[in-house]
Amino acid sequence: LVFNLFVFLFSYYMHVGMCISITAMCVSHWYFYRDDPDRNAGTGINSDGWFFGRPVLLAFLRICRHHVGSIVFGSCILAVATFLRHLGIIFEYISQKTKDLQETNPLVRMIFCLCRCSLWCLEKVLQFITEYAYVYVAVTGKPFCSAARSSFVFFAKYPVQTALDKMASTALGCLLCITVATGLAVAAYFCGLKDAWPVCAVVILGLAYVTTRLAAGIYDVCITTLFVCVMRDCEHYGGRYMSKSLKSA
Repeated sequence: LVFNLFVFLFSYYMHVGMCISITAMCVSHWYFYRDDPDRNAGTGINSDGWFFGRPVLLAFLRICRHHVGSIVFGSCILAVATFLRHLGIIFEYISQKTKDLQETNPLVRMIFCLCRCSLWCLEKVLQFITEYAYVYVAVTGKPFCSAARSSFVFFAKYPVQTALDKMASTALGCLLCITVATGLAVAAYFCGLKDAWPVCAVVILGLAYVTTRLAAGIYDVCITTLFVCVMRDCEHYGGRYMSKSLKSA
């Protein structure tokens, strides 16, 4: 059971890592090569050789050829961190067995709380760093460890911009999940489903939330990748690849 849980977590994070890396590579390739006549194939609908799905296909092939090891390594790290946090069931079991001791000894109770909080914080921090590391892998072609180090340097250089980027992505995701799911549930009431509306509303809310959350996750990766590309463009190329509207902003 323990092994199956770890395999499931590893497979899940492998899937997430592939999605993040492919999306980031599509966005970064478009940003840097959209105006290059020799390397803009597949960057846009007006580019030479474009067909539906080509940017994703090219990004997938590049990831499979050059960066699968980085995604496997990052997925393994996240799987271990999440696995340790889900082993908190053992902490809960020990906590129940030592309930009397915790009531009489505040130090023991504090230790259990610190363990649960530390594992949760470790998982969230690793998820945040790994997401940026995947983006750096796609943008720069570096291996995972070098990309993670570049992410730390990036956070130190642009702490305010990084915080604003995550705040904007989180706000957009929450707004989309609330408005789309609620709007569809309300629309179902006026579409002739008044008799069975409560049951339909629950199903619609669940499906709409999951679908919208996935779509918002793609937007989140796109925003983060554009943010990294713009900062690298300003730092290394003097904003040569930025559009006029982006420069004025």
